[in-house]
Amino acid sequence: MPAAYTHDELMLALAREAYSGEQVIDISTTTAETTAGTSALFGELAWGASGATTTAYHNTYLYLRRFSGLATAGGASTITLRTSMGDLGAANVLANWKIKITAGTSSGDERTISSNTDANPTVVTVDSAWTATPTTTSFYEIYPSSSAIDRPNRTSRALTTGSFTVATGVVTCAPAFAGNAASALSIGIGADFLFCKDNPKVLRNAINRVLNGLRFYSYLPPTLVTDGDLEDTGVTNWAAIGSPTTREKTSTSYPFQFGRQALHIVTAALDTGATSNNVPVGDEEVLTLGVPIKVVSGTVDVILYRSTATATALKTVTVSDIEPVIVWFQQSPTSGTKNVTVRFESATASSEWYVGPVMLLSQSRNRYPLDTSSVVRASDVRGLYTLRPGQQVETDVYLLSNRLEPLAREVERDDRGNLINVVASYPYYPMLMQAYQRWPSLTYDTDTTYADKDTVVQGAMYYIETARKNQTSDPTQKAEHARNARTHLANFFRMSGIDPVEFQPRVSERTTVAFG
Repeated sequence: MPAAYTHDELMLALAREAYSGEQVIDISTTTAETTAGTSALFGELAWGASGATTTAYHNTYLYLRRFSGLATAGGASTITLRTSMGDLGAANVLANWKIKITAGTSSGDERTISSNTDANPTVVTVDSAWTATPTTTSFYEIYPSSSAIDRPNRTSRALTTGSFTVATGVVTCAPAFAGNAASALSIGIGADFLFCKDNPKVLRNAINRVLNGLRFYSYLPPTLVTDGDLEDTGVTNWAAIGSPTTREKTSTSYPFQFGRQALHIVTAALDTGATSNNVPVGDEEVLTLGVPIKVVSGTVDVILYRSTATATALKTVTVSDIEPVIVWFQQSPTSGTKNVTVRFESATASSEWYVGPVMLLSQSRNRYPLDTSSVVRASDVRGLYTLRPGQQVETDVYLLSNRLEPLAREVERDDRGNLINVVASYPYYPMLMQAYQRWPSLTYDTDTTYADKDTVVQGAMYYIETARKNQTSDPTQKAEHARNARTHLANFFRMSGIDPVEFQPRVSERTTVAFG
């Protein structure tokens, strides 16, 4: 399984590259400050009475990465932070921040903070219970960004003069660091900072520019089902049937051999799950349905469902095998059917399962519209393949064991309407297309990407060095930054496998005349 990198990890790696050779890049506070939000104490910066000046770090950007430490206690949905962290300045300044347990009891849990006390030690309450009660072995990380909060002020700048107390390592900065609702935030021990010469926004923007330009191969289904590729965010197009305990998209521990996200369902009652949107069909139209399923517990019914006129199941396949399998069958709608849906329902009250890309095809159609949020350009479609099911393990249930087989195809496009169609003869088996996709931008600290960290850093450094070249008027520095930018760009092309674009050099129309 490839490594996943968080936005925070990319920021740290890029800062270390961008400020390589600097004395201070990433550093943690060593004690609590009394002035809320406008100063931070770094014991490692203390030089005693000499060795540095009070302006040693003036105009340096301070970027608050996170708070981290070892818990001192825990409850079903609480965690008590390190004792020496100090008061945070006010109650609930951490509300909506993201907390992760990265080691010890409950490791791997990630929650959104609901509230916090203003005490020493601080008690944090999270939005849902932990997998296990945190103990003094639980190492936590708290990040000031999540989908539930407007980004607080996490970037400040050391004062122009007199910002550094040489003897103690205090850096005084403005504006103040802030928490929820812009409340002043006292900086205590265990606050991890980046020291940046550039505005940290430059680093964030450079990372996303590289991600948006990087391509990766994926296998997506041409399908009649809205969000059949499961690439969309959220479950808007997968309505609940009954009241499932869990109905979500997830990429964690993805169980299938193609795709990126799975529809994850947990139920506590019979006939509960999720359904697709309506798919218009014609009378007696022969449909082919292929759906990867991973049953964790219980059993699940995969249903091709007539949703108009007299609603009824056209065909039901029950899956109990716990291996990743594919449900595959052909079925004609009954007379009078105008719309069908694909439903996934619990056949055992307590059940859990994952659904992969939903491939619904028709024998009467050879043109399938593509989701242009997943496939941006017609040229991104690189090939089309059929997926022949493997050994049968249950009725209409097969192992995912055979290789993909090439299939002839064409691509139609309407650039004005941003419409792309894949045109192919009707296959006997489900279809998958090989396509280029772009890595999505990262917004929040715990957002993750499978893009290679070192490759992203080299690409981002090209943009940073180019910006530095444009910001200086010194010819020597301009030349140095230009050389650095070219080096990073060459490294990026080499590491990413993307061929550099070669432009035709402009040749002067004048010719050299030799005189005898």
